Amino acid sequence: MIAAVMNYFSFVLLPQTGKMKEIRMNGVLIAERKDALYHYELFQLGDYYAEKQSHQQRDITRISRTFRGLSYLDPYLPDIDVSGLLDG
Repeated sequence: MIAAVMNYFSFVLLPQTGKMKEIRMNGVLIAERKDALYHYELFQLGDYYAEKQSHQQRDITRISRTFRGLSYLDPYLPDIDVSGLLDG
C-alpha cells in the first residue's frame, strides 16, 4: 500500500517530530549542500519541498524551511545533475 503524501498546509502545521517522520516516510531526497555550520538535505513531498538542516558539530536537526516556490531551489541548482534528463 502506498501512503498518500500529506498536503502542504497540513505539513506546515506539524511539530518538528511529525515533519521528520513525514519526510522519512514519504519524502524524496533530491539534493544536499553544506556550509560552514550546517548540512542541508532537500526533500520533495508531492508539490512542495522541505529542507532539513543538521548542525555539523552538535546533535541538532530540524526542518528549516518548507516551500513551494522554485526560487528557493537556487542554492541547490549547481549540485543537481540533470545530464540524464538532457540525453535524447
